[in-house]
Amino acid sequence: CREMDQFLAGVDLLVVPGGQGRSLGITNLTCHPCAVAPCGFREDGRPYSATFIGHLEDEARLASFVAAWQRSTEYHWRHPKL
Repeated sequence: CREMDQFLAGVDLLVVPGGQGRSLGITNLTCHPCAVAPCGFREDGRPYSATFIGHLEDEARLASFVAAWQRSTEYHWRHPKL
């Protein structure tokens, strides 16, 4: 938990690819809040997402950032072609 706090020092939040890497496991183990939001589509039409990771006990700033992200994009309104 302390190592993650040090890693996040100096930034408001961290943005990593959704569904890739170890970010979910790390946030589950360290209790850092995270939110996942759509951020585009691959060339084959499949959607992909971004994971936003915030500071401990700072869910409000994380939620505000993700809400601003969604207001500035239209990814959450789009659906993949079936």
